[in-house]
Amino acid sequence: MLSWNRGICKGRGFARVDGEIACEADMLITIPQILEQYLPKKKSPA
Repeated sequence: MLSWNRGICKGRGFARVDGEIACEADMLITIPQILEQYLPKKKSPA
């Protein structure tokens, strides 16, 4: 995990085979239940 803020997590992963990097991935993951708390509230039509 590189950072965690307001329900959004940034991370990086990699796998090695015989000591050499076989694959890498940068990820952005959201947790909707936490993220919703920080979204602007919708205004009801007047």
